[in-house]
Amino acid sequence: MPYSNIFLMAESATGRVSIHVVFFAGARERCGVNSASVSLSTRTDMGSILTDLYKIYPDLAELHNGLIVAHNHEYCTPGQPFTLAQGDEIAIIPPISGG
Repeated sequence: MPYSNIFLMAESATGRVSIHVVFFAGARERCGVNSASVSLSTRTDMGSILTDLYKIYPDLAELHNGLIVAHNHEYCTPGQPFTLAQGDEIAIIPPISGG
């Protein structure tokens, strides 16, 4: 059995996948990293992702009211369900101001 098939079987058995999270601007500053690999549930939504990330990066919660989440370069709306796959990218974008 090819290695990738074994991994996919393990992925479906646990209901979790490893994804790439990218932090921008103030989110990056609060987390102390540019990006990270994180294991998350395959069936999720924006709120669940943020809740899981707050457990890992508690200071990120300071930005909660203005955070924007993107899944594979598509903005998410609060409550929007979606399915994560191995290697997906989640971007955490803080409120942006300018003039």
